[in-house]
Amino acid sequence: MSGMADPIAGCAPFVRLVHDFQAGQIFHLPARRINDHALLYIHRGEGTLQTDGRDQAVGPGTVLVVPPDREHAFSLKELSGVNLLNVHYDPAQRADSTAVHWHQDARRPRPPGAPGPLPADQVHVLTVHPPAAYVAAFRRLARTWPAAAGSDLLVQRASMLELLAVVLRRFGSGGSLPAPDPHLERARRHLDDANGPVRLEDVAAVAHLGRSAFAAAFTRHYGLAPMAYRRRSRIERAKADLQWGGMTVKAAARRAGFANVQHFTRVFSRLVGEPPAAFAARTRSAE
Repeated sequence: MSGMADPIAGCAPFVRLVHDFQAGQIFHLPARRINDHALLYIHRGEGTLQTDGRDQAVGPGTVLVVPPDREHAFSLKELSGVNLLNVHYDPAQRADSTAVHWHQDARRPRPPGAPGPLPADQVHVLTVHPPAAYVAAFRRLARTWPAAAGSDLLVQRASMLELLAVVLRRFGSGGSLPAPDPHLERARRHLDDANGPVRLEDVAAVAHLGRSAFAAAFTRHYGLAPMAYRRRSRIERAKADLQWGGMTVKAAARRAGFANVQHFTRVFSRLVGEPPAAFAARTRSAE
């Protein structure tokens, strides 16, 4: 409607906190409410989210979209240590935005601010794919925080908008996605983590589905066929390694599971639009 403000057009986010949170093998967040917006990305760890009186399984590659004043709690475990990539923000800067106190005080609640670009009706659980794309966007944002004013603040805002765009794409036309199927999620993580050759029938077996049924279900849920997803995931991982990890093309190709640099360069160039060496030179010089 013409009389209503567009929350996307009016979004000029102020970043209140960026935190690469490292915990032990078990981490429990007790029930809480926050007074701003948060994106809580599970980098390592599996467990259960409790919100709105229901439990939901969560794991690596999951982002919790937490709006203000919505109660939530979760428990995670991971042998190598739980890792969360957390961002708290206001959709538009407020007088108290710089005061990083995000717990909602029931006695003196922070009033709601401007609406943000993401749905705020409940705590939403989304699966981002490929995970490396979200992690790379978070790392870019982390490099800008904290920012005092001027051009640094603009760069930080642009990085936050990029991260929000990654999440917003998973909401499609504005509605929430269904809860991720645990069998498909297990298969997706298998595709992300596998280093050597992967056969479709083996991944389908991880999801306890036949080959054709698995391919159809995976494509419907993630928007890419399984092997196309795997190629994209490997290249996104390589992009992050080239830009932020300082790796050579050969090292990035090997870590992404490619047998030789020539094949890696062909796939990278087709999906990214430029060879990996050119991508690395361009993105590193822009930092």
